[in-house]
Amino acid sequence: MKEVAISLFLIIIIMLTASCSSEQLTATDRPVETAGDISKRDSSNTPFPEEPTVFDENTNDNQNGFAPGIILLGLKEPIDSSLEEFFPDLNIAEYYDVDERVYNRFKDNPTLKEQAEEYRSRIGTNFVITLTEETSDAVLRGIEILRESPKVAYAQPDYYAYPSD
Repeated sequence: MKEVAISLFLIIIIMLTASCSSEQLTATDRPVETAGDISKRDSSNTPFPEEPTVFDENTNDNQNGFAPGIILLGLKEPIDSSLEEFFPDLNIAEYYDVDERVYNRFKDNPTLKEQAEEYRSRIGTNFVITLTEETSDAVLRGIEILRESPKVAYAQPDYYAYPSD
C-alpha cells in the first residue's frame, strides 16, 4: 500500500511539472541579453541589466538576429594601445576588455584565484565593441574591416541567444 501511495504521489508531481512547463513563454517573448548589455551592468552581481535588450521582429535592423552596433573581437596577441589606435578605420564609440572584467571580479576570491589568473593572462585579447553607428550594416562593415587584419583571431556580431525550452 505504501508503494502505491508513493507512486501516485510521483505521478501527480510529474503531471504538475508537465502542466507548468506547457505554460512557458515562447523564445520571442523572452528578454534577450547581449554582450553589449553586459557592458551596461553596474558592478553588482545582478544577473541581468535593469532593462534588457528585447528582440523585436518588427524592427528591420534586428532581422539579422544580432545586436545592432555591437562587435565581438578576439585578437591573436594582446595589445598595449587603445582599439581606436589599433583600428583607426573603425568608428568605435566605446569598448571593454572581457577578460579584464572577469579577472577583476574573480581576483579577490580565494576559491577562484586559479581561474582569475587564466583570465589575467588573456587581458588585451577579447573585446566587446560598441560602434558609433548602432546598426546591423555598421556591424557588418566593421567586421569586414577587422577581418582584414592579420592580428584578428575572430570578429563577429553579438548574436541574440535564447534559453532552450
